[in-house]
Amino acid sequence: MAAVFKLPIVFVCENNMYASTSPASKMVAGGTIAGRAHAYGIPGVITDGSNVLAVAEVVQEAVDRARNGDGPSIVETETYRYKGHFEGDKQKYRSQDEIQNYRLTRDPIDRFERILLEEGILTTAAIKNIWAAAQARVDEAVRFGLESPLPEPEEALDDLFVNP
Repeated sequence: MAAVFKLPIVFVCENNMYASTSPASKMVAGGTIAGRAHAYGIPGVITDGSNVLAVAEVVQEAVDRARNGDGPSIVETETYRYKGHFEGDKQKYRSQDEIQNYRLTRDPIDRFERILLEEGILTTAAIKNIWAAAQARVDEAVRFGLESPLPEPEEALDDLFVNP
């Protein structure tokens, strides 16, 4: 329907390489997720989800397309899921070496930090300050949550888009 009505939507599919506990390559028929977009007459693009700049570039193109009235796009970001698919997932379907390898070579935050340093955009000290400020915000949010009173039961449905 999005393609039929040329809706200004950017669909982002985070392909984390696994469909629950099986490799996505064995669970997705017909090639890629992005490739399915072409059947609907809309562009589908695959990008390296661990490269912040690559994702930003592809998403910006899709947003521009939507804003120009050219309809929807699908962006498939190839990324990696470090944790299990569910609480208690023993992750027997992959090795700890595989997980560690992705953490060491393709972690998006580490990669972006390296780019910022190599390009001279930020210094090591500036990055440390950013991390410290982020940690302070997290600590404050946790403190606020722990010290706040529990909500009243009648507030459970507040701020919902649709009431049951």
